[in-house]
Amino acid sequence: MDKMVSLFRTIGAAFIEEHVAPFATIDDGLGVAVPSVASVDINLKLFELLGRAALHGLWLIHTKAFLRDDAPAEFVSALDAEIEKTHQLIVDMINNNPVYFTPLKDDHAIEINVTALFLMQVDAHAFLSSWIEQIAMSSIFSFRSNAAYPCVFQDYSDLAQHPKSSEKYQEEATIGSVLYPTLGVWLSIFKNTEGFETLAKFHKDDMAHSTWQMWIPDTSSEEHYYANSDVHGSAVTHLDMSNGPDGLLEQIRKEIIACTEFTDLSPIRFGHWAIVLMASLHHRLPVPPHFWTMTLLPTTDSAPGQSEEG
Repeated sequence: MDKMVSLFRTIGAAFIEEHVAPFATIDDGLGVAVPSVASVDINLKLFELLGRAALHGLWLIHTKAFLRDDAPAEFVSALDAEIEKTHQLIVDMINNNPVYFTPLKDDHAIEINVTALFLMQVDAHAFLSSWIEQIAMSSIFSFRSNAAYPCVFQDYSDLAQHPKSSEKYQEEATIGSVLYPTLGVWLSIFKNTEGFETLAKFHKDDMAHSTWQMWIPDTSSEEHYYANSDVHGSAVTHLDMSNGPDGLLEQIRKEIIACTEFTDLSPIRFGHWAIVLMASLHHRLPVPPHFWTMTLLPTTDSAPGQSEEG
């Protein structure tokens, strides 16, 4: 297993060094590097790159978690440096490419969640809080102005024609969402009451037709999660935004406690949680809410503080 993880890290680092890092510090550098002028192509490719960069960072975190106490100091130092390098890379990617404030697909919640989990591990709390708020506000504005708001479509042809102005189209394009409740949870974690209330009002006034939900594993997930060999898992619907940030976090907490199938997943049992995140990215499965408790315990004193981040 160690050799496989090492190989995956090596491949990930090589890809980032060649295809991401050279453009990350340039204004709109990643967008310009995409061999297409179509906004849909740029949006899809840049979120894919963000997910890959964040997953690479989480594999580094995973490696650090498994270090022996007698690990050579130079190796530990090099690993910490690589983690910080990935942290700065992601900050540069987001700061220099406005695309990252305007996800086109609702399931870009997956990349956003994976990236947020990594940023939490490196204590980039203020940067992450600001990014989440900007995504929420931009997405609300895009919907209300009928711009390229997040939609549920998966087929490229549908995405390329999004948005349309036909009657009932907006409802069809936003019939369900994992993105908005994901943003709501992060706003709650950071105690951004104003941002949360804006999102809750948006849900009530504009998205009453939309089922805001999250996804959790079920008893068949261990068999099908990693190869996507069949439909598995279940949706938790009717997430309630009306009871404020604490109410949403309490609802999520209860679902996490009730869903014991997550801890039965073999990567979780053996500590190789990054495999679950890799499968979620590859097979387009929402990140299970249990990952919020990996580093955050919103119902205790361990909620993140506000640290400064460039």
